[in-house]
Amino acid sequence: MAAKEKDVGAILMGKGRNGKLLAILQLRAGRNKKKGEPQTYPGACEISIHAKLKKGEDFFEGLKREVEEKFGKEMACIIQKMHDENQLIELVNDKQNITYGAVVGERIIRTLLIKPQSPEFAGFRLIRHDEVDKIVNVETLSERIGPIEPETVAMFRNEKTVVERAFQKFG
Repeated sequence: MAAKEKDVGAILMGKGRNGKLLAILQLRAGRNKKKGEPQTYPGACEISIHAKLKKGEDFFEGLKREVEEKFGKEMACIIQKMHDENQLIELVNDKQNITYGAVVGERIIRTLLIKPQSPEFAGFRLIRHDEVDKIVNVETLSERIGPIEPETVAMFRNEKTVVERAFQKFG
């Protein structure tokens, strides 16, 4: 029996102009770059960063690699510094999956939000704590189409749980 793949991720949180906490969610793009095929549930949301571990990688190495691949070396250095200063908090650790959480400053939020969109990267969406209860289970939607209404926030249940934990932890 093949070993289950291990995942790593991070939910980044930031403060809005009103000082209230926001979750930074990544929108699923229309194309899966690694598989070279259409992405399932395009337009749905995910936690800020998510990756499968490569053979021999530990969880943090996988997170840092994914950040560097998607957002560049400068952002990977920032994540490393946050890790070194214990600002990345484990929100989930079930041996197969670790998801970190952190509150980031305005500079990091701006860096993320200005990343150009592409067929493989659809951008980010910021949500408030009071919007978490309105998140729709993505598995109730068409896998090929995803959410139809642009205001719909749809996520997998386990990722919604991570968002809830992040608001509880950092709110």
